[in-house]
Amino acid sequence: ALGLDLALPKGFSLNVEGYAKGYFNALTTESNAQTIYRTGTSEKQVFGGEILLMRTPDRIPVYGWIGFSSYYMREKRTEGFDASTLGALQTARAPVGTWYASDSVPYQLTLDLMVDFIPGLTLTGEFTWAAGSAYTPVTNATMVANGPMTNYIPQYGEYDSARTPDQTQINLKLQYRRSLKRGAFSAFLQVVNVLNTRPITSYTYSRDYTTKTGVQSAIGIYPNLGVAWEW
Repeated sequence: ALGLDLALPKGFSLNVEGYAKGYFNALTTESNAQTIYRTGTSEKQVFGGEILLMRTPDRIPVYGWIGFSSYYMREKRTEGFDASTLGALQTARAPVGTWYASDSVPYQLTLDLMVDFIPGLTLTGEFTWAAGSAYTPVTNATMVANGPMTNYIPQYGEYDSARTPDQTQINLKLQYRRSLKRGAFSAFLQVVNVLNTRPITSYTYSRDYTTKTGVQSAIGIYPNLGVAWEW
């Protein structure tokens, strides 16, 4: 990793960082709701970076940070998979020993804004905007007649070459903290996903794979309440 920190006027600071990571003999699986198709080992490489602009509190009780991050991951299978277990996904990934893109996040923007109303009482708002999840699209389907039954075998495109729509979320948190003779007391009320956004996380297909329907996240808006006494 390589980073740079810069102190700026009026309580601002800028942090820029880039990194590279390597994983060896990583366990890799791939499955759907019915069957585990792949299990084996792979080698992974991750390249990413982050830009972070921060402001520390001073006489103006408004502070926080805004950050942008991105990373790219590629993967190479180092151990083959039993071809009899691949099913319809047998062409979804590259052959053993070939690098392919995997689980990358091209962009994520996060804004954390904090406001001190009175000593010890802070309101925090968090906004996140991120790229959707990568998935392998179905590009076509082959019809196979089996007596009176007709089956369809999906044909997959390039592995992880499509994405679900972008995801956004807003969280709010009100926290009170007070120092006591013995330790400190704090309490908070947080509302996660204030706008009750439910991003699409995957897709289901019609029987003949001509249409697809987005599957939304089951997690919507929910509150958190907590108290703590530290001594």
